[in-house]
Amino acid sequence: MLKRLKRKFLTMTMGLISLVLIVVFVSLLISTYTQQRRQIDMSLNQAVGQGFGLEAPKERFGRRDDPGGNFMTAISILADSDGNVILSNSDSVEISDDDLTAAISAAIASGGDSGHLNELGLYFTRAETSPALLSALGVPPDDLFSPPDDAGGAPSKDAGGVPPDKPDGAANNAQAGNDPSALPSGDDLSAALSAYSDDAALYKIAFVSDTSIRTSMRSLTLTSLMVGGAALALLFGICLFLADWALRPVKRVWNQQRQFISDASHELKTPLTVILANLSILNRHGGETVDSQHKWISSTEDEAQRMKGLVEDLLTLARLDEAGQTAPMPVMSDVDLSDAVTGELLTFEPVAFERGVELESDVAPGVTVRGDAAKLKQLTAILIDNACKYAGLGGRVDVKLARRDGRIQLSVTNTGDVIPPEQLSHVFERFYRADKARTGGKSGYGLGLAIAAGIARLHGGDIAATSDAEHGTVFSVTLPEK
Repeated sequence: MLKRLKRKFLTMTMGLISLVLIVVFVSLLISTYTQQRRQIDMSLNQAVGQGFGLEAPKERFGRRDDPGGNFMTAISILADSDGNVILSNSDSVEISDDDLTAAISAAIASGGDSGHLNELGLYFTRAETSPALLSALGVPPDDLFSPPDDAGGAPSKDAGGVPPDKPDGAANNAQAGNDPSALPSGDDLSAALSAYSDDAALYKIAFVSDTSIRTSMRSLTLTSLMVGGAALALLFGICLFLADWALRPVKRVWNQQRQFISDASHELKTPLTVILANLSILNRHGGETVDSQHKWISSTEDEAQRMKGLVEDLLTLARLDEAGQTAPMPVMSDVDLSDAVTGELLTFEPVAFERGVELESDVAPGVTVRGDAAKLKQLTAILIDNACKYAGLGGRVDVKLARRDGRIQLSVTNTGDVIPPEQLSHVFERFYRADKARTGGKSGYGLGLAIAAGIARLHGGDIAATSDAEHGTVFSVTLPEK
């Protein structure tokens, strides 16, 4: 059961931790993706809105499988409805003519203002315009996409981004088909646009590689998996330790319960065996008189009394446990503990005499506590009886009751054999008896001290035991003063 409980604890804990980590990492991925998209959209909108006047460092601007793609470099295109390039600043990046042509055609054919060309690994934004609209906005065609001047004020390249030795004019653009490299020079830009009617559909298109998002997301995902895996491994170790630590009291109680059941069964089995044997003998001699069978009947009665005593002790322990699990036992009255201890001393004087034990006492008068008088007397009797039992022939038992530091202390000392430390820590456990007690012929079930400890706890006190050659074996009960 404990293993099953431990597995359930680990499963629930690790499941919850994994869920939290997944939520955190997914949120981080979404946040990173959103931020990257926002930057890309800003670059695209800037490229479409400001034209080609911004010249970026020359970077590779390739397909999805190209690891060298630039992160945020945007290119702008002015093209007609057939995908023919009129103006371009594609000289700011490295992109093949085929890829650029395919990108322009796909962007125009998409029918949307923006989108993602998955196969080419490009995001795009487009805006529809016309020569007439450009003129109405007061934008001279020659200055639409002119690059910034060098230090001397002269353009570093023609307006179309094409070296001067390229063919000029709209006819040359037509000759080149959709070749983005074959663009008109700045001097013939107006002539290139004049080839279109005022209301002809023209498109300003901006492209940005998706390499930034892919790289960031790939790196973040890999980092998240590594960090998450390491975190889960570490947390699993911590949870395993905490599970063992948390279940330690449960394990101890579970083992005590199993041992209690085993010991109780063993102690009940012995008198039952004797009773059954006696009854079997009586049955075989059914014709005999009661007087002739007296010893079997007497033995049966003795064992029945032993069973009765054991059952009563077990019931007492059960009631103490029940009271301890709910609330402390309600105190009924003021108890003169001095009188209670003195009364028990008088009861045990003949017992001590028969065992050859000297019984001494030092009881402070007028010591009063609130509690259950019967149970406090039972506690005192258990301690005195235990001391007389183990004091040995010619030994001495000292009983003291005093007030110390605002509390009541009852101590019972015997001069018998010293209890080894490894046994001393178990004397208040149920059914525990040292091997010497078992072999010495001393009766009992090992429940007395367990009952005494339970009574002390129910009255808000505690019980302790010490044993050494100098001071003997001392059982001390400390109770709160009234």
